[in-house]
Amino acid sequence: MAQFFSEETSGRLVAPLAAGLARLGVSPAVTAIVGFIAALASSGCVASRHYLAGFVFFALGRTLQAVSSIAAADSAAHIVAMNRTLSPIAIALMPFGFALADPARALAALFLLLGLLVSSASTRSPHVAGWRERNLEVVLFAAATVGIAAVCLAPSWFGIMAYGLGIFAFVQSGVSFASAFAEPDR
Repeated sequence: MAQFFSEETSGRLVAPLAAGLARLGVSPAVTAIVGFIAALASSGCVASRHYLAGFVFFALGRTLQAVSSIAAADSAAHIVAMNRTLSPIAIALMPFGFALADPARALAALFLLLGLLVSSASTRSPHVAGWRERNLEVVLFAAATVGIAAVCLAPSWFGIMAYGLGIFAFVQSGVSFASAFAEPDR
């Protein structure tokens, strides 16, 4: 399911955009960097309570990072690695922006950030690098993207989304760790 979502569907949706940018001479590296800058702008907009602008920049940033990944998938491993590094940072900027906008959200933001950190660390371990764990990570970051985009449109739901995604991240990490011990021959 996650494999279908992450590659086939995403590829079909952003491949035309990637091809158009390539025809214009825009490299995947530039696309990734502009996408990350859009994520920075998104966090700043949310922090200043301009949630709709934050949504627009967040959607733009995530789309450009997806385009960059699709464009570089076959030829540029360093771009894919850069996107694997920048994508979690772009996601993490948003809870930070929500906490800055309203300090009462800080605990929920911290819980989500800790969940994302634990999840990201668990799937980067050489002992927990199976396809199930990678797919769970893809699902987690897809859910985080959708959840964060949704709360940009309904900011009062941030706490519920943050705690829900944080719990999902901790469960995903537990599944990753448990499967590493269940299959010691990896």
